[in-house]
Amino acid sequence: MKKLRKAEASRAFSLVEVAIAFGIASFAILALTGLGSIALNQVRDSKRDILWVNITQEVVSELREKSWPNVKTLSFPLSYYFDADGRRLISSVGAQYECRVTAVSGQLPDAPEGSSASFLPLVVTLRPSVSNNEPIRVKLPVLLSQHDPIASSQ
Repeated sequence: MKKLRKAEASRAFSLVEVAIAFGIASFAILALTGLGSIALNQVRDSKRDILWVNITQEVVSELREKSWPNVKTLSFPLSYYFDADGRRLISSVGAQYECRVTAVSGQLPDAPEGSSASFLPLVVTLRPSVSNNEPIRVKLPVLLSQHDPIASSQ
């Protein structure tokens, strides 16, 4: 057997050095995996929150587009159903989310003194469909108003 010279022998890694390097690399990979999992959860939550904001905005916009006499005659609470992608459904069949709009009180409040506006206070509640037991996620007040066109043109 050929005997290694000292210079050649010192170029190799010892078993201890390899074990330490492997341990450090394992720890780094484990940490990165944990961060990746947290990042994926954050992305999923952000997508869901954006979807819920878009659903709520769609419902409120639809109510604001109605003529004021039609809004005042609506039968509250109103329920709207959406699939997982935020597309509106006709019924609750296959719905992932329910958006419920309720009037705060049975009668419309009076307009502030000196104003010709009429107001309708609403609460918009968005939650996963009944089959899902997640808690209510979005509950926000909305104030629909309609200015009297005759008073505003004077």
